[in-house]
Amino acid sequence: MKLMFRKVFTAAFIIFLFPVFVLNSFAFSDLSGHWAEEVIIKWADKEVVRGLPDGTFRPDAYITRAEFVTVLNNVMKYVNKSDEKFNDVSENDWFAENVAKAVAAGVTVGTGSGGFGPSNLITRQEAAVMIYRAFRMQVKDRNAADKYSDAGQIASWAKDAVSALTENGYVSGRPGNRFAPLDNITRAEALKIIDNILGYIVNTPGGYTGEIEKSLLVNTGDVTLKDMLIDGSLYLSEGVDDGTVVLDGVTVRGDVFVLGGGEGGIILKNTVVEGTMQVMKYDGKAGIVAEGSTEVKNILVLSGVKLREENVTAAGFGNIRVISLKQGEKTVLDGVFDEVELNTEGAGIIIENGSVAALNIGSDAYGTLVEIAENAEVNTMLIGASATVKGNGSVKNAEIKADQVSIEMIPENYRIYKGFTANIGGTETTGDYVPEEETAAKIEPTVIYLSISGQRVDGIFTRNGSAEIDLAGYDNSDRVEFIKIDAVPQDAVLKITSVNGIPFELEIAGIDEKITVASLLGSDNDSISLGTIRGVFGSIVTIKGTLSKSGYDSLDVNLTIKLGE
Repeated sequence: MKLMFRKVFTAAFIIFLFPVFVLNSFAFSDLSGHWAEEVIIKWADKEVVRGLPDGTFRPDAYITRAEFVTVLNNVMKYVNKSDEKFNDVSENDWFAENVAKAVAAGVTVGTGSGGFGPSNLITRQEAAVMIYRAFRMQVKDRNAADKYSDAGQIASWAKDAVSALTENGYVSGRPGNRFAPLDNITRAEALKIIDNILGYIVNTPGGYTGEIEKSLLVNTGDVTLKDMLIDGSLYLSEGVDDGTVVLDGVTVRGDVFVLGGGEGGIILKNTVVEGTMQVMKYDGKAGIVAEGSTEVKNILVLSGVKLREENVTAAGFGNIRVISLKQGEKTVLDGVFDEVELNTEGAGIIIENGSVAALNIGSDAYGTLVEIAENAEVNTMLIGASATVKGNGSVKNAEIKADQVSIEMIPENYRIYKGFTANIGGTETTGDYVPEEETAAKIEPTVIYLSISGQRVDGIFTRNGSAEIDLAGYDNSDRVEFIKIDAVPQDAVLKITSVNGIPFELEIAGIDEKITVASLLGSDNDSISLGTIRGVFGSIVTIKGTLSKSGYDSLDVNLTIKLGE
């Protein structure tokens, strides 16, 4: 790693692993000659961990679940807190706030039966799952963990995490080619995994420049990164909060994760993002500005955001996929955009200024509201779900393949598929467009139900491939066990792609198998309390994926589970 400080405005203020404060925590008396000596000193200096009151660090001591989520909080500086209550976590416990923040961030869901297990020593596979979630990882080779001699001991809910950490070289196992998933992880091992992921943490305001060979994480506002090359990914964590981060002449070879930043607070000047920019700020109030020769080819929107181009001389923002928005959140666009794809229910998008070459409202985006301002236009709009389009702007071309579509302005050209009716400029119009017939057979779901505390709760199909299950009347103590789908053909393969908008990869070879809720939430329990699920997801959880089989058209599927309060 090569890094030079340009300026730092505030003194270091160390937040430690344990609740007892000790000065000079990184001057430990028991590290000399230890294999992780440099790693431990590095991250103690960056406010991630601290030692014990006797001046030791005890690198080979095991770490508890409460201590581990505290380490992750010290890295990420989480802001949002969950209201989820655990029967073994008191609001006066030193770790209570860190647990609440980790749950809100989706890092953990507890141990089941209403508990968190704060004093339990964390296992290596539990730690792998928490790190996998905290750093928003994706697994490419789901079988990468099979390289270990004890791969059969890795829980199904942890295999993706272990595989992702393995294929990226973040973990390599223990002697004997063992991952040792059920063994406890040591303090040194935990820090080493984080060190393998991150080259540096920016935790004080100021200007920074240089080269980062791994990933870089910024957890505070008022930061400028200038003329930097980041070989890995860039994390703008929740700790940035509503502050400002400026990237000036920066190249990021990996992804950029925007979890913090105020409205207009993330400014990209002459910056190139070679991976995908993922926007997922917890309060849905993020703003990103592109200036000069900035190029961001792909943007994944998982929370409300405003994307604005200002004096752009290059490609600026490229393709945008909106896959998750909470109620009331919107995607606001100001600039010239190539392709915008909406794939979430009730999506709200405002084209404030400029143009969109292609706006695609996917079949899952029913209830979409598109507002086109007077100085904005959409060249081609593809509408595959119920939607309302209004405003004083213009639409040149529209293709409609859904009912309950209303376009306030009259497009220059439009066609409505046969069997659908739309309101165009105040007039109900029945479609007569018939495309070339498709020859492939279709997959048809017939029944979907969920098992909770031994009871079967049937779902209701709202449209082909989309269903709803209502659990609002059930108590927090009820246990959610599995989901079952019946379809023709029954041996279709189900690939789950997201849970509540968060990218997720899980393939089920045949849907004649039950889909355990534990496999979706990363738990080794046979069931999970409804209260725990509500604490993680709120009042609604949405599972998206595709059903496929050779010789059949693939079918996008969308399951909405209404959890209640």
